[in-house]
Amino acid sequence: IYRVLTTEKNCSRRREPRLIKNAKSKLRKQLSAIADKRKTGNTNFTGFEKHLADMFRNDSISDIRKAAKSIRCQGGVADQYRSALKRHGTYGQMVVETLKKSGLPTDIQYLPFVESSYRPTAYSRVGAAGMWQIMPRTARTLGLKISSSVDERLDPELASAAAARYFIDSRKRLGEKARGIKGASRHSLYPFVITSYNYGAAGMLRAMDKVGADYMDVLNKYRARGFRVAVKNFYASFLAARHVAINADAYFPGHAVARPFEADVVTIRTPASVERLASVFDVNKDTLKEYNPSLMRLVWTGRRFVPKGYKLKLPKAVDGRSRQVANLNSMKAEEPKYVEYPYRVKRGDTACGIARKEGVSCRELIALNNLCLLYTSPSPRDLNPNLGCRLMLVNRGGG
Repeated sequence: IYRVLTTEKNCSRRREPRLIKNAKSKLRKQLSAIADKRKTGNTNFTGFEKHLADMFRNDSISDIRKAAKSIRCQGGVADQYRSALKRHGTYGQMVVETLKKSGLPTDIQYLPFVESSYRPTAYSRVGAAGMWQIMPRTARTLGLKISSSVDERLDPELASAAAARYFIDSRKRLGEKARGIKGASRHSLYPFVITSYNYGAAGMLRAMDKVGADYMDVLNKYRARGFRVAVKNFYASFLAARHVAINADAYFPGHAVARPFEADVVTIRTPASVERLASVFDVNKDTLKEYNPSLMRLVWTGRRFVPKGYKLKLPKAVDGRSRQVANLNSMKAEEPKYVEYPYRVKRGDTACGIARKEGVSCRELIALNNLCLLYTSPSPRDLNPNLGCRLMLVNRGGG
């Protein structure tokens, strides 16, 4: 870190703020000047120039010139981390219990600070979701369900159990590889296991195969197309998050800590609308949404029911929920407000083109058919469903 700027501006590559651009330009000139002086044998540095020169006292002149060309800006995360600490109070205990049951180190509880700032509803631009930022394909491999009604990656408990299954498998695979490497017992396996969560177990197996079981050797010597800054910094970011969380009182005096998450859990026997559930269990829709982040937008807009078998989470009730559950189960099944009908995809069809032709919302059609989970493209308007596949479209009942 060369300098810290206190500003409301963001580190944007497309429209870099003048303040940041000028600071980077000045640093480039200062580093180049240090390299020029070192070349002539001049080591008389003062002030901020001395501070920069001391950072490179053991580096070559070419390294300094290279550094001058690779200055980047990174935004601070103090406010984000403070909020994450509060959410850790809500979900941390549950994560720790899950890790203990799985025989995993409880320090893994600090990884969601790096992944999502402990936000159960976090989404990334590449499609990862939830507190553990699990990709759709990985989710299904780990036993999580994703549909237009429910995305179990957004359920903190289910996602944590899935993440634990990943770490168990990664530890087994990497451990088997390490046992075949001479001197591997001198090194910890967990830097590889943690990094595999970002880079993949297969990637770390290739790294171990080429470089060995010394993680620092892998960082310094392994070369691969995907093994770059983000991956190399992943374990260090985890260690930093762990350090700050353990010493939270020193870094964030008086920070808020939420109570651990507690809930009554009710298994839905018959598909039901959120309106019915809110009425039966005497809770408002916002509370239902807070306790059940895995329910998708189509459920909240009434286009889908909460499915049969879903484990609905509710605020703890003093007298329990048995009477309310009996009342719910005695009710007649609800009629859907919307009627779905199939559409067979033709050559040249796009998602939004079909939606316009059928007079329905493009966004709803994509969500209804999970297209964003199956296909990737620069824009939802360019999504091309498979030729001949059957899409479901929806109109309000009677329309």
